[in-house]
Amino acid sequence: RETFEALFAEGAEAIVCPTIGSRISATFQSAVLAAQALPDREIHVIDTGSTSMSTGIPALLAAEMAAAGSPAAEIAAAVRERLPDLDLYVAIDTLDYLRKGGRISPARAAIGTVLSVKPIVTVRDGHVDIFEKPRTRAKARERVIELITAGPVERLAIMHTPSSPREEVEAFRDAVTARIPGGIDPAHVSIGLLGASTGPHLGPGLMGAAFLRRH
Repeated sequence: RETFEALFAEGAEAIVCPTIGSRISATFQSAVLAAQALPDREIHVIDTGSTSMSTGIPALLAAEMAAAGSPAAEIAAAVRERLPDLDLYVAIDTLDYLRKGGRISPARAAIGTVLSVKPIVTVRDGHVDIFEKPRTRAKARERVIELITAGPVERLAIMHTPSSPREEVEAFRDAVTARIPGGIDPAHVSIGLLGASTGPHLGPGLMGAAFLRRH
């Protein structure tokens, strides 16, 4: 509520607030309650159903529409319409953090480590889930690239952890963009750290992307 009030005090006429998925974080519910506490204000709270840059991309779309002069209700409707086009895949380098988070058992983690399993994680129905379990880092990252470039992409946000060397991240970005059908505007490609709500649960060395499929 304080954030909303501060924005209105700074001159905002309305607010469009895309949040992390409601099944991942309590942020959405907190924002809804804050909006309900300001019934005389125009506030649109959007549950993106995802996390990290799968929440960031809708926020960028909203900001661009706002800068172009679109009204808040139109922006909120447009952002909600594009949510089904969002996706996210990251290849994990270690099973330790999935084990610590209870997503896999200690026995499965031990076996997976011996077999060099590098799970691919995505978000489905608002939940962070293991999508596939390739063996070796190279195979996992190659599969992530295949999943991202299965169709035309409008926006691409490469995600990594602080332990990833910059040249490795840039090489991954270049491998992805080179295989996107029809190419992609370089201005719509970004590189950033995986969000704090998800990254600590997946561990260092991961690589992947959030992306918006082109209509």
